[in-house]
Amino acid sequence: MRELEIAYAAGVLADAALDTTGQKLEMFIMAEVKHPERVHKAHQELGIVIRSERMPEIEDDEYNGYRIPAGCIVIGSHCSIHMDAKV
Repeated sequence: MRELEIAYAAGVLADAALDTTGQKLEMFIMAEVKHPERVHKAHQELGIVIRSERMPEIEDDEYNGYRIPAGCIVIGSHCSIHMDAKV
């Protein structure tokens, strides 16, 4: 690996360690406490889009000619994304 690729890989590892679900939940709860009027509005909007009587549907998909079966796990390559000049 080139030095730049190693730096990106190390950055991804550090980001994974620092950017955890718990941290996001904490920030979300803090925002809810600070802006309770927006919580009610967001709940109403979600209720319109995702009604309680239906579950989300996960279907097969296709990307660049590749079939992605429903329920599979797709992991993006951070290094490829960072090194792609078009992105």
